[in-house]
Order: sequence, then structure tokens, then C-alpha cells
Amino acid sequence: MKLSFFFLGFCCFLQMVDAQTPAEVTDLKSKITAVTVFKQGAQVTRTATINRDKGTTIYKFTGISSKIDAESIQLKTNEGLNVRSITNQLNYFEPPQVKAVIANLELLKDSLLLALELNKSELVVLAQEEKMILANQTIGGTQSGVDIENLKATADFYQQRLTAISKSKLLIKRENRLINEKFMQVSQQIMEMNANEKSIATTEILVKVEAEEQGMAEFELGYFVEDAKWVPTYDIKVEDVASPTQLIYKANITQNTEEDWTDVQLTLSTGEPTLSGQQPEIGTWRLGYYSPVARSQWRPSNTVTTPGTVTGIIVDEYGEPLIGANILVKGSSTGTVTDLDGRYSIQVPEGTTSLTISYTGYGPQEVAINSNVANATLVARAGLDEIVITGARMGSRSAARESERTASKKLKPSRPEPVAVQQNSNTTTHEFIISTPFTIPGDNKEYIVNINQHEVPTVYHHAAVPKLDKDAFLTAMLSDWEKYHLLSGAASLFFESTFVGNSFINVENTEDTLAISLGRDANVVIQRTKLEQLSSKAFVGNRKVEVIAWQIEIRNKKSELVTLTLEDQIPVSVMKEIDVKLLEQGGAQYNEATGILTWKMSLAPSQTKRLRFKYQVRYPGKRRVILE
Repeated sequence: MKLSFFFLGFCCFLQMVDAQTPAEVTDLKSKITAVTVFKQGAQVTRTATINRDKGTTIYKFTGISSKIDAESIQLKTNEGLNVRSITNQLNYFEPPQVKAVIANLELLKDSLLLALELNKSELVVLAQEEKMILANQTIGGTQSGVDIENLKATADFYQQRLTAISKSKLLIKRENRLINEKFMQVSQQIMEMNANEKSIATTEILVKVEAEEQGMAEFELGYFVEDAKWVPTYDIKVEDVASPTQLIYKANITQNTEEDWTDVQLTLSTGEPTLSGQQPEIGTWRLGYYSPVARSQWRPSNTVTTPGTVTGIIVDEYGEPLIGANILVKGSSTGTVTDLDGRYSIQVPEGTTSLTISYTGYGPQEVAINSNVANATLVARAGLDEIVITGARMGSRSAARESERTASKKLKPSRPEPVAVQQNSNTTTHEFIISTPFTIPGDNKEYIVNINQHEVPTVYHHAAVPKLDKDAFLTAMLSDWEKYHLLSGAASLFFESTFVGNSFINVENTEDTLAISLGRDANVVIQRTKLEQLSSKAFVGNRKVEVIAWQIEIRNKKSELVTLTLEDQIPVSVMKEIDVKLLEQGGAQYNEATGILTWKMSLAPSQTKRLRFKYQVRYPGKRRVILE
């Protein structure tokens, strides 16, 4: 009885609410017609048209995402209408579109469970019938005999009925397997949608307008939602060293705003409205004595609870810095690369727990963020991994660390069709306006659109460090890449129609030329040999004198000209008792501070060049030094 009174009271309350609603409120059927997606967030535009009455009317936009920024609401209308007020409210009685889909899936899940229960009951009945038949197979009881015809008829009945029961049980079990598979699929879909669905309401926007006369009322409603973004990605294709590089600029778009963007005018902007536009003010730096906190009082947190900067250094197992290692915030496309000293600095968003670190030829590593410093040591491994793409000068020793790609395989990936794109440069941002209407469902999945394609003038160059690696590495040097308005993002690299690896383009840390490593080139053969006949060991007084000579032979087996930067070295003394002298540098540029010899050359097809250098080392005869 108490429940009945409560239900009656609740219904009266709803009637009172309805009674207070102004009679002139008119629902508007609006449609999303245009969306501008930023690097984080999106500006959504809805339009609606209705016959207006003279006087004051309240129009209600319904079915809008609950995730909108209320302060961003803007309204445009035609002449003859005066907007008096704009208010927004949440409606908990009309669930969002995704909630309705989940409800339908729950109904399907219940029907599958009912089917399983019915089949289970039928299996029980069939098992009981089978047991009863088997228990009554004794024919004639205590009689002395049974008529042959009756015996045959009874045997046929048992055979037919038992066979029918067996077939029915098999069919039911098979049907149960199919129902179970469907049940698991529906359950997983509900789980995935619930993981992305947190809102239990929709937004309604009430617009109070005053019309001078009857006619058509046209509305354009705009608002900002944060749960949307686009991430730049690239396909970099090199057909041969005589052709320019094909740079395909793509956008990976995701949105979880509870609204489907269906056939909308889509614009991609490089702007970031979620970042503060206020210039920071520097305060007074008051210097005092440092009082360290005891380690027993310090407890690292598991996450970076506020956005901040994480720095660190990435080295190999020998402690050598890794140049151009990829640093990514786990679960996002935010990334950077290490500099010439293996150091990096990256802005991490709130809630970041770890970074993913990878480098060509080394096993990837996940590093937990317990403070603002995160270092890592990577261990070398064989096989295909990532290609480093970063701005670099010719002759960088990072080329020597590229891993051998002996297992490249040809792929034919499915790529989105190119669309017509208009570009618009503003004072601080750049926009890509997609000419074709586009659809992006609100399911938090990635949708790819090709936004541009460029033929970038490219200079192809080889580099080698034969002391460390016998192979030459081919690098594509892209110039004037700034004019293409590139953003930092992941890249897929193709050379001669073969997929050769993944990478990350970091436009913030690159120089004027964008260097892309294309891996080893087996058609440039390099051999480094010690010239024994020109090398010697001798004693002069109490000092030992060693002379060491090397020859490097390079052959171009390609059918086109090859430009090559080659590096080698002689030792650099750090003790006054050890004297190092370069006797023959073979036309190389010599850096006395580092001991590095650099040759820059061109090789015609089938041409062979031989380089030679020689150095002398004097040191105390009773001591030992390593010279090879």
C-alpha cells in the first residue's frame, strides 16, 4: 500500500512539473551541419528552421550532448527575431542515443538467456523420456513368451524414438553453442559501449525569442565539446632515389560526444582552444638555503596528477646515449624524440602513468612515471622495428645504430580515398576544410581522412661508419617541409612499394631539413681492412711507438650516382704520457677534438674508391693501450 501511495504522489509531481511548463515552448528538430575539430575538442554547429508565430516563443533544442561547455553556447538567427534569453538544462528522462542502443542490446541479451533456459528445459524432458524408455525395455514381464510381430513392432518403436531423441538433443546443443557465441558478442559490445558511456542525461537549450511578425525562423546554434580530437598521421612513400618523396597527410579523428556527426561540413584546425591563451607572468625569484627532505619522508606517487613536464635520458646497455629514440605518452599520440645527448623533454597530460620508449634495433620499454624524471636503458635486439625520422645534419653517427631490415614484407594496406580539401591560414592556426560531407559516429573509434598529398623535393644521401657497421645507410633529406603545415605525428614508411617500418615525425625538434632513414643499401659495398705492411711496432728508448694504417674500399653497384658521407676515427689522448699523431688523413676532414675523420664523396655507377689513413701512437713501454 505504501508503494502505491508513493507512485501516486510521484505521478502528481510530474503533473505539477508539466503544469508549470509554459504552453508556448516549441520543440525544434535541429541537425548537426558543420563541425570544426581541434587538436583537442570540437566546435559543433546545429541548424533548424521553423514557421514562427508573432510574439514571444520559447524554442527548445533537444538531444544535445551533456558534455557541452555551457559558456560556449552561441546562437545566430535571421532578421525579425529578437533573442531575449538562452538557457540550458539537463534532461534525465530522455537518455542519450548511446544509452538507447545499450538498452536494445540488453533486451537482446535477455532474449538469448531465455532461449538458453528453454533449451535447457527441453533437454531435461528428452533425458527423462530416454530414461523411461530404457527402463521399460523388458517385454512380456513374467509371460512365457512374446508374439514375434509384437516384439518387432516394439523394437522398431524403441529404435525410432531413441533415434529421434538423440537427434533432438544434438540439434539443441548445437543451437546452444550458437546462442552462447551471440551472447558473448552482445556482452562484449555492451561492455565496450558502457566503458565509453558515462552520461545519463542529454542537454536541452531553451531560446526565448520575440517575433515582430509571422514567417520563417532560422537558427544556427554553436557550442564546444571537449571529448573529440584529431591526430595527424602520415604515409611517406619513396619509389626510387630519382623521384621526389610522396608525403600523404592524414587525420585520425575520434569523438565520444554522444552525438553522431552525419554528413557534416568537416573542418580540421591546428588550434588548441583548451589551452590557456593568457600570457604567463614571471614572479620574484627569492633565493634561500636548500633544505633537503629525508628519503624516508618522500613517497613517489603512481601518476602525474597534474599536467607537467617529464625529462630524462635514454641510453643503451653500454651507457651510450640513443639519438632519436621515440618517447610516447602511453595510450596517446603525444610524443617526442631524444636529442644528440639522448635527452628528452615532454609535456604529459593529467593522469599519465607511463611512457613508451622505442628505438630502432632495440626492444621497447614502458617506464612508469613516479616523478618528473624518467630515465631508461634499452637493450639491443635484431629484426625490424621503428625507423627514426628527425632533423639531422649529414654524417650523424645515429645512422650506425639503425637495425638491419632483412625481413621487410610487402603490404597492400587499405587506405582511405583522397577527398577535396581547401586550406585556410589564420593568424595563429591553419585549417583544412573537407569539401565532401563526412560522417564521424560518436563511438570513440578512429576514422581516417586524407587531408593532403605532396610531392616533396628530396635529396637522397648515403652515410656509413664502417668501423661500427659494414653497410651504408640511405637517407632521404626533405627540404622546405615547413610550408606544408605539418604537425608532429606517427608515420608509416614505404620504400620501393615495400613497408619498411613505423616512425614519429617531430616537427618541433627538427632542423631545416627533415631526414628520413630508409635503411641499409646492399648495393653500396664497403670494406675496411688493416694494412699490415704499413703498420708497425717499435721501441724508441723507453717508449713504444705503434703505427696503424687502414684502407676503406667503397664500390657503387647501383645504376645511378651515389653521394656518400663516411666517418672513421683515430684515438684522442687524455693523458700527457700518450701522444697521438695523424700521419695520413687520406683527404678527410679531421676534427682534432673528437678524432673523427669525415669524407664526403660522389661515386658514379660501378665506380670504386679507396681511402687510406694512418696514425701513430707513442706511450710508455711498460704500459698497455688498446689501439684497435
